[in-house]
Amino acid sequence: MKKRSLKRYIYLLLFFVAIGLVLTGAIIISQYQASIPTFAKPFIDGFGGNLTSGIVGGLIFLPLAFFLEAQNEQNIEFVAETTRKRNREIESERKILHFEEFMNRQGYHNVRYPDLKENEFFGLEYLIRPVRDQQTGEPRKKVSEMESMFLVKVERPAHLEVSKSERKLIYETSPIRDDEFYYCRFFNDDWHMTTGDGDDPWYRFYLSSKVGPVEYGITANDFVSGVNETLKDMKLITTLHLIDDGTPLVGAGGCTPYEIYQHIDGNIYLRIWKSLPKKVYYTNPKNTFGEKDWELIIDSTRGYAHGTKLENVIIAVKDALNRFKLEAKKIEWYNLPDYKQLPKKEV
Repeated sequence: MKKRSLKRYIYLLLFFVAIGLVLTGAIIISQYQASIPTFAKPFIDGFGGNLTSGIVGGLIFLPLAFFLEAQNEQNIEFVAETTRKRNREIESERKILHFEEFMNRQGYHNVRYPDLKENEFFGLEYLIRPVRDQQTGEPRKKVSEMESMFLVKVERPAHLEVSKSERKLIYETSPIRDDEFYYCRFFNDDWHMTTGDGDDPWYRFYLSSKVGPVEYGITANDFVSGVNETLKDMKLITTLHLIDDGTPLVGAGGCTPYEIYQHIDGNIYLRIWKSLPKKVYYTNPKNTFGEKDWELIIDSTRGYAHGTKLENVIIAVKDALNRFKLEAKKIEWYNLPDYKQLPKKEV
């Protein structure tokens, strides 16, 4: 801005200097017109004089044109700078209102630390929660004559439970402390947080996604259909503990519970971990009749088991039913919808 202003004043000075030179030259010519050499008179009198005066006039107003251009550039830059400043103010107001909305009304949010990259493209991401007064529910603040700071609790890295081991290692060297409280203050167009212990710096951050943590305790099946309500008319017969290939667990190790229920109407159901109860029944292949070729079927196992694993699960369920002297009901193929009918076996 200062360079443009200096250039503008130089052009204005050149304009006045040019006018001064032209006036001085005109006075000299008028005083010494008789002494002007013959070769110079064509440039002063008649058409030549008009041409000369036009060129001189153009040269005089050239610095003025540069001055006006510089003035216009300065005006444009002033408007652009004012617009940028106003945009920064609007963006700052948005960030402040967004964060205050979070502090007043929301229970959690993810934040990014753009200065803490650590191979994370947008910066490390953490889950934070607002700190509120237990009696009034208002956000807690530290207020002094110099500043006012919100309080938040940084819980842990966001989505860590579903992250790969490589990403988990990134957070091992992070300076952000898990499960601790931080002061939050807005300055330099961004929110910053610090523990306030003196040695800990201010970390710039912004509110990012709102996916939140994985919440355990109730599945989508439970939430929508109320599995407990469905199970009230069923009796738990036994629980099978099967490993990844569908065979029973031997000794210690990881496994999945498969619960076998009997409904008051006599039907058998299987619940895999926290799934909806899946009906267990015998059916025969399409277009077959008689008492042979009946197969034990477990409804809707796609996503849980298939192929060899499903075969092993069915064997385990059969063994359990035999052990408790129970038998699944038979449903003829023609009483099933087309997509559930077994294809006829080739002879």
